[in-house]
Amino acid sequence: MGQGYPEEYLEESRDYIAGLLIATEIKHSGTDQKNPMELEELMTRLINHEAQTRLSKEGVERLDAYAYSGMEWLVDTIPKPEALATFLVAFCDELQRTKIHRSEN
Repeated sequence: MGQGYPEEYLEESRDYIAGLLIATEIKHSGTDQKNPMELEELMTRLINHEAQTRLSKEGVERLDAYAYSGMEWLVDTIPKPEALATFLVAFCDELQRTKIHRSEN
């Protein structure tokens, strides 16, 4: 993730991004949301309130892994666009296909 978030995301979004990471990790790690000890342990591993991003080293690594996975999905799924509009149409179409596929399973 480099040195941190872009300036426009720093103040308003860093806590929101940390919260989304925690919510996602709860789902993926099988953490029991009703168990305060499990939640605290997960949050302690992922959060560092003194860091600019509010994330610990492990939190940054997990966020980077999600970002990398998303980029791999984009590269593998959507042909290289000639223009932004072409990309946005292809991206929205693929999101719809993914949403429909998930609802069928």
